[in-house]
Amino acid sequence: MQERGRGGIPGVLSALYDRLEQYYHRPSTIPSLNWANGSRKQMSSARREACISLLRVIVEVTDLSSLRVGQPTSEGFINYTVSYLADRAGISLHRARRAFRDLRRSGLISVSQARRLNDQGEYRGLPAVKQVNPLLFAIFGLGQRLRYERKKASQRLKKKAAKWKRSLGDVARFKLFAGGQLEEPTPSQHAQRKRHRLPERAQVSLERRRQIMLLAARLQQENPTWTARECNEEAQRLSLKELLA
Repeated sequence: MQERGRGGIPGVLSALYDRLEQYYHRPSTIPSLNWANGSRKQMSSARREACISLLRVIVEVTDLSSLRVGQPTSEGFINYTVSYLADRAGISLHRARRAFRDLRRSGLISVSQARRLNDQGEYRGLPAVKQVNPLLFAIFGLGQRLRYERKKASQRLKKKAAKWKRSLGDVARFKLFAGGQLEEPTPSQHAQRKRHRLPERAQVSLERRRQIMLLAARLQQENPTWTARECNEEAQRLSLKELLA
């Protein structure tokens, strides 16, 4: 892990890094991730281990002001690839890709594919823009702390932008470009997505489980003294009540 404290990984990211271990011992801590494979069975320990390893590296290299996975520089934002994250996590690319799919399906990570127009008038694919869902922090009781530290991180970004002699407008324009220019999937990407697509019934079930996770995270914010298990049980009860209404 990166050095903690001043000049190192921010405190809220450090705290999240440590608390992610809870998921390995209690998969119910993050229900949507536990059910990300569309099965009613609990996620295997090996798969949970890979998810935690990859997610910890993601947390380490997340830009706190934007929650994007990468590093802001004077030339723009550098988005880290899954291959790079796998190397840092010390796991194979195959395991990293499967873990990353689980993280996406669970709603913990969002992804958009950026592209850029080159001098020849052709679009060139860029590393995908990856962003951490703030609800991940809320699950572990770090929602309020995240909001506070993100404000501080934004202030630091202003100072960096001034140092780089770039206005915040330039930074915002780059973020809009990187996040808004979506690349149309190629035929091979379509085929790959089709192979990994869950059956329709499983997708509906997965979506309901994801909603339960989001509701549990909200309950954790509203009731900071509740345990993760209590939040999950109440979220399931409310979800079932809404379903039967």
